[in-house]
Amino acid sequence: MTNRGYREFSEVNPDAVVVVDAAGRINFANRRVEAMLGYAPSELLGKSPDILVP
Repeated sequence: MTNRGYREFSEVNPDAVVVVDAAGRINFANRRVEAMLGYAPSELLGKSPDILVP
């Protein structure tokens, strides 16, 4: 699956999807993240996934 195909799949997925890069920073989050976790995807980009863990 291409990067574009993966992103399209992630956006229609009913689950929250967060992708973390090798440096440990969020580089993708789909729209379901906002409904499930309370963060807009754009708020998460470049941040550590630790902010999602209470």
